[in-house]
Amino acid sequence: MALFVLQNNSFDRIGRLITPCLDYCRDRGLPFTDRSLTAELDVDAWDLDESSGLLVYGSVGWVKRFKGSRYSQWIDYEPGTFAASKWAPILGKAAFNGDGWLSSAREVSERLGADGGRLHVRPDNDDKAFAGALYSREEWSQMLLERSRLLGKDLSSVLCWVSRPREIAAEVRCWIVGGDVVGASYYRRGGSHFIEQVEDRGLLETCRELASLYLPARNVVMDITLSGNDHSVLEYNPIHSSGWYAVNVHDVLDCWIADIQANLFHRASSVVPLVKQD
Repeated sequence: MALFVLQNNSFDRIGRLITPCLDYCRDRGLPFTDRSLTAELDVDAWDLDESSGLLVYGSVGWVKRFKGSRYSQWIDYEPGTFAASKWAPILGKAAFNGDGWLSSAREVSERLGADGGRLHVRPDNDDKAFAGALYSREEWSQMLLERSRLLGKDLSSVLCWVSRPREIAAEVRCWIVGGDVVGASYYRRGGSHFIEQVEDRGLLETCRELASLYLPARNVVMDITLSGNDHSVLEYNPIHSSGWYAVNVHDVLDCWIADIQANLFHRASSVVPLVKQD
Protein backbone atom coordinates (compact mmCIF):
# COMPACT_ATOMS: atom_id res chain seq x y z
CA MET A 1 0.00 0.00 0.00
CA ALA A 2 1.00 3.62 -0.48
CA LEU A 3 3.31 5.17 2.09
CA PHE A 4 1.87 8.23 3.85
CA VAL A 5 4.42 11.07 4.04
CA LEU A 6 3.19 13.56 6.63
CA GLN A 7 4.33 16.88 8.04
CA ASN A 8 4.72 16.69 11.83
CA ASN A 9 5.27 20.31 12.87
CA SER A 10 3.07 23.44 12.97
CA PHE A 11 0.40 21.34 14.66
CA ASP A 12 -1.25 24.47 16.00
CA ARG A 13 -2.22 25.24 12.40
CA ILE A 14 -2.45 21.88 10.62
CA GLY A 15 -2.93 19.34 13.40
CA ARG A 16 -6.61 19.11 12.55
CA LEU A 17 -5.59 18.09 9.02
CA ILE A 18 -2.86 15.60 9.89
CA THR A 19 -4.63 13.80 12.76
CA PRO A 20 -7.32 12.24 10.50
CA CYS A 21 -4.53 10.82 8.32
CA LEU A 22 -2.83 9.30 11.37
CA ASP A 23 -6.16 7.83 12.51
CA TYR A 24 -6.66 6.35 9.06
CA CYS A 25 -3.20 4.75 9.04
CA ARG A 26 -3.86 3.28 12.47
CA ASP A 27 -7.30 1.94 11.51
CA ARG A 28 -6.11 0.46 8.21
CA GLY A 29 -2.73 -0.72 9.49
CA LEU A 30 -0.88 1.37 6.91
CA PRO A 31 2.69 2.71 7.09
CA PHE A 32 3.52 6.37 7.46
CA THR A 33 6.62 8.47 7.90
CA ASP A 34 6.87 12.06 9.05
CA ARG A 35 9.25 14.99 9.28
CA SER A 36 9.20 18.64 10.23
CA LEU A 37 9.14 21.28 7.53
CA THR A 38 12.24 23.37 8.15
CA ALA A 39 14.54 25.45 5.98
CA GLU A 40 17.11 22.64 6.27
CA LEU A 41 14.81 19.81 5.13
CA ASP A 42 16.29 18.23 1.99
CA VAL A 43 13.52 16.10 0.50
CA ASP A 44 15.83 14.73 -2.19
CA ALA A 45 18.05 13.26 0.53
CA TRP A 46 15.08 11.51 2.14
CA ASP A 47 15.13 7.83 1.17
CA LEU A 48 11.44 7.02 0.73
CA ASP A 49 10.09 3.66 -0.46
CA GLU A 50 7.90 4.71 -3.37
CA SER A 51 7.45 1.20 -4.79
CA SER A 52 3.75 1.29 -3.80
CA GLY A 53 3.34 5.02 -4.24
CA LEU A 54 3.47 8.00 -1.89
CA LEU A 55 0.56 9.91 -0.40
CA VAL A 56 1.99 13.28 0.61
CA TYR A 57 -0.03 15.48 2.97
CA GLY A 58 0.79 18.63 4.91
CA SER A 59 0.93 22.40 4.54
CA VAL A 60 1.18 24.21 1.22
CA GLY A 61 4.91 24.72 1.91
CA TRP A 62 5.32 20.97 2.54
CA VAL A 63 3.64 20.12 -0.76
CA LYS A 64 5.68 22.65 -2.71
CA ARG A 65 8.90 21.27 -1.23
CA PHE A 66 7.98 17.82 -2.56
CA LYS A 67 6.91 19.25 -5.91
CA GLY A 68 10.43 20.60 -6.34
CA SER A 69 12.02 17.26 -5.47
CA ARG A 70 12.71 13.89 -7.08
CA TYR A 71 9.34 12.75 -5.71
CA SER A 72 7.37 15.32 -7.72
CA GLN A 73 5.42 12.66 -9.64
CA TRP A 74 3.34 12.01 -6.51
CA ILE A 75 2.18 15.63 -6.24
CA ASP A 76 -1.01 16.62 -8.07
CA TYR A 77 -0.18 20.29 -8.38
CA GLU A 78 0.93 22.59 -11.20
CA PRO A 79 0.62 26.27 -10.16
CA GLY A 80 -0.34 27.55 -13.60
CA THR A 81 -3.34 25.24 -13.88
CA PHE A 82 -4.73 26.40 -10.51
CA ALA A 83 -4.53 30.11 -11.42
CA ALA A 84 -7.92 31.78 -11.80
CA SER A 85 -6.66 33.53 -14.93
CA LYS A 86 -6.38 30.04 -16.46
CA TRP A 87 -9.67 28.42 -15.49
CA ALA A 88 -12.10 31.33 -15.06
CA PRO A 89 -12.16 32.17 -18.81
CA ILE A 90 -12.68 28.47 -19.61
CA LEU A 91 -15.61 28.11 -17.20
CA GLY A 92 -17.19 31.46 -18.06
CA LYS A 93 -20.49 31.82 -16.20
CA ALA A 94 -19.78 28.58 -14.34
CA ALA A 95 -16.96 30.41 -12.54
CA PHE A 96 -18.10 32.52 -9.59
CA ASN A 97 -15.54 35.19 -10.50
CA GLY A 98 -15.60 34.55 -14.24
CA ASP A 99 -15.97 38.27 -14.95
CA GLY A 100 -12.79 39.06 -13.05
CA TRP A 101 -9.55 40.57 -14.27
CA LEU A 102 -5.82 40.42 -13.58
CA SER A 103 -4.26 43.26 -11.61
CA SER A 104 -1.13 43.76 -9.59
CA ALA A 105 -1.56 44.29 -5.85
CA ARG A 106 -0.49 47.91 -6.40
CA GLU A 107 -3.27 48.41 -8.97
CA VAL A 108 -5.80 46.89 -6.57
CA SER A 109 -4.73 49.45 -3.94
CA GLU A 110 -5.16 52.27 -6.43
CA ARG A 111 -8.60 51.08 -7.51
CA LEU A 112 -9.85 50.64 -3.95
CA GLY A 113 -8.47 54.06 -3.09
CA ALA A 114 -10.21 55.72 -6.04
CA ASP A 115 -13.54 53.88 -6.01
CA GLY A 116 -13.99 52.89 -2.40
CA GLY A 117 -16.27 49.94 -1.76
CA ARG A 118 -14.94 46.38 -1.67
CA LEU A 119 -13.47 43.91 -4.13
CA HIS A 120 -12.91 40.17 -4.02
CA VAL A 121 -9.17 39.59 -4.47
CA ARG A 122 -7.15 36.40 -4.55
CA PRO A 123 -3.55 35.68 -5.60
CA ASP A 124 -3.42 34.34 -9.12
CA ASN A 125 -0.29 32.17 -8.95
CA ASP A 126 1.46 32.94 -5.68
CA ASP A 127 -1.09 31.18 -3.45
CA LYS A 128 1.00 31.75 -0.30
CA ALA A 129 1.02 35.54 -0.73
CA PHE A 130 -2.32 36.11 1.02
CA ALA A 131 -5.78 34.61 1.51
CA GLY A 132 -8.40 35.32 -1.11
CA ALA A 133 -11.24 37.36 0.42
CA LEU A 134 -13.47 40.41 0.11
CA TYR A 135 -11.44 43.53 0.95
CA SER A 136 -12.15 47.19 1.62
CA ARG A 137 -9.36 49.75 1.13
CA GLU A 138 -8.45 49.66 4.81
CA GLU A 139 -8.58 45.88 5.06
CA TRP A 140 -6.48 45.49 1.92
CA SER A 141 -3.80 47.93 3.06
CA GLN A 142 -3.55 46.34 6.51
CA MET A 143 -3.37 42.81 5.07
CA LEU A 144 -0.62 43.74 2.60
CA LEU A 145 1.39 45.38 5.36
CA GLU A 146 1.11 42.36 7.66
CA ARG A 147 1.83 39.79 4.94
CA SER A 148 4.79 41.75 3.58
CA ARG A 149 6.33 41.85 7.05
CA LEU A 150 5.66 38.15 7.63
CA LEU A 151 7.01 37.02 4.25
CA GLY A 152 9.83 39.54 4.19
CA LYS A 153 9.11 40.78 0.69
CA ASP A 154 7.25 43.49 -1.19
CA LEU A 155 3.91 42.20 -2.47
CA SER A 156 2.99 45.20 -4.62
CA SER A 157 3.82 43.38 -7.87
CA VAL A 158 1.98 40.13 -7.01
CA LEU A 159 -0.61 39.35 -9.68
CA CYS A 160 -4.16 39.07 -8.35
CA TRP A 161 -7.47 37.91 -9.77
CA VAL A 162 -9.99 40.62 -8.94
CA SER A 163 -13.78 40.51 -9.16
CA ARG A 164 -16.78 42.47 -7.96
CA PRO A 165 -18.62 41.36 -4.81
CA ARG A 166 -21.50 38.93 -5.26
CA GLU A 167 -23.86 37.38 -2.74
CA ILE A 168 -23.13 33.79 -1.70
CA ALA A 169 -25.73 31.68 0.10
CA ALA A 170 -23.45 28.73 0.86
CA GLU A 171 -20.05 27.25 0.02
CA VAL A 172 -19.25 23.57 -0.50
CA ARG A 173 -15.92 21.75 -0.78
CA CYS A 174 -15.77 18.80 -3.19
CA TRP A 175 -13.06 16.13 -3.11
CA ILE A 176 -12.21 14.80 -6.56
CA VAL A 177 -10.11 11.68 -7.02
CA GLY A 178 -9.34 10.21 -10.41
CA GLY A 179 -11.58 12.88 -11.92
CA ASP A 180 -14.67 11.83 -9.93
CA VAL A 181 -16.35 13.50 -6.96
CA VAL A 182 -15.90 11.16 -3.99
CA GLY A 183 -17.22 13.40 -1.19
CA ALA A 184 -18.38 16.91 -0.33
CA SER A 185 -18.93 19.09 2.72
CA TYR A 186 -20.54 22.43 3.44
CA TYR A 187 -18.13 24.82 5.15
CA ARG A 188 -20.07 28.09 5.05
CA ARG A 189 -23.73 29.08 4.92
CA GLY A 190 -25.38 32.46 5.34
CA GLY A 191 -22.04 34.15 5.88
CA SER A 192 -21.11 31.96 8.85
CA HIS A 193 -19.16 28.75 9.35
CA PHE A 194 -21.41 25.76 8.72
CA ILE A 195 -19.82 22.31 8.70
CA GLU A 196 -21.96 19.46 7.42
CA GLN A 197 -21.39 16.54 5.07
CA VAL A 198 -23.28 16.77 1.77
CA GLU A 199 -25.74 13.91 1.38
CA ASP A 200 -28.05 15.44 -1.22
CA ARG A 201 -27.69 13.46 -4.47
CA GLY A 202 -28.80 16.40 -6.58
CA LEU A 203 -26.09 18.63 -5.14
CA LEU A 204 -23.47 15.90 -5.58
CA GLU A 205 -24.53 15.60 -9.22
CA THR A 206 -24.13 19.37 -9.60
CA CYS A 207 -20.60 19.01 -8.21
CA ARG A 208 -19.89 16.35 -10.84
CA GLU A 209 -21.23 18.57 -13.62
CA LEU A 210 -18.97 21.44 -12.57
CA ALA A 211 -16.01 19.07 -12.24
CA SER A 212 -16.58 17.89 -15.82
CA LEU A 213 -15.91 21.40 -17.16
CA TYR A 214 -12.33 21.76 -15.96
CA LEU A 215 -9.95 20.21 -13.46
CA PRO A 216 -6.40 21.43 -12.82
CA ALA A 217 -5.28 18.00 -11.61
CA ARG A 218 -6.41 14.39 -11.45
CA ASN A 219 -6.80 14.56 -7.68
CA VAL A 220 -7.93 17.95 -6.40
CA VAL A 221 -10.30 19.88 -4.16
CA MET A 222 -12.91 22.15 -5.76
CA ASP A 223 -14.84 24.77 -3.78
CA ILE A 224 -18.20 25.81 -5.20
CA THR A 225 -20.77 28.48 -4.32
CA LEU A 226 -24.53 28.12 -4.04
CA SER A 227 -26.79 31.12 -4.62
CA GLY A 228 -30.41 30.23 -5.29
CA ASN A 229 -30.44 28.04 -8.38
CA ASP A 230 -26.96 29.20 -9.40
CA HIS A 231 -23.94 27.00 -8.70
CA SER A 232 -20.42 28.02 -9.67
CA VAL A 233 -16.77 27.22 -9.04
CA LEU A 234 -15.11 29.46 -6.48
CA GLU A 235 -11.59 27.99 -6.56
CA TYR A 236 -9.45 24.85 -6.76
CA ASN A 237 -6.93 23.77 -4.13
CA PRO A 238 -4.30 21.01 -3.93
CA ILE A 239 -5.76 17.89 -2.33
CA HIS A 240 -2.46 17.42 -0.47
CA SER A 241 -3.07 20.37 1.87
CA SER A 242 -6.83 20.97 1.97
CA GLY A 243 -8.92 20.87 5.15
CA TRP A 244 -11.39 18.01 5.64
CA TYR A 245 -14.41 19.75 7.17
CA ALA A 246 -17.19 17.13 7.51
CA VAL A 247 -16.28 14.81 4.62
CA ASN A 248 -15.76 11.12 5.38
CA VAL A 249 -11.95 11.17 5.46
CA HIS A 250 -11.65 7.40 5.31
CA ASP A 251 -13.72 7.30 2.11
CA VAL A 252 -11.59 9.98 0.45
CA LEU A 253 -8.31 8.32 1.47
CA ASP A 254 -9.58 4.90 0.34
CA CYS A 255 -10.25 6.36 -3.11
CA TRP A 256 -6.98 8.29 -3.19
CA ILE A 257 -4.92 5.21 -2.34
CA ALA A 258 -6.83 3.15 -4.92
CA ASP A 259 -6.04 5.76 -7.57
CA ILE A 260 -2.35 5.76 -6.63
CA GLN A 261 -2.26 1.97 -6.87
CA ALA A 262 -4.07 1.93 -10.21
CA ASN A 263 -1.63 4.43 -11.74
CA LEU A 264 1.68 3.35 -10.26
CA PHE A 265 3.28 2.79 -13.65
CA HIS A 266 1.59 5.63 -15.48
CA ARG A 267 2.51 8.60 -13.34
CA ALA A 268 4.30 11.22 -15.38
CA SER A 269 6.60 13.87 -13.94
CA SER A 270 3.88 16.48 -14.32
CA VAL A 271 0.12 16.49 -13.86
CA VAL A 272 -1.92 16.45 -17.07
CA PRO A 273 -5.27 18.28 -16.70
CA LEU A 274 -8.38 16.27 -17.41
CA VAL A 275 -9.70 18.65 -20.06
CA LYS A 276 -8.13 20.27 -23.07
CA GLN A 277 -6.44 23.57 -22.26
CA ASP A 278 -5.59 26.20 -24.84
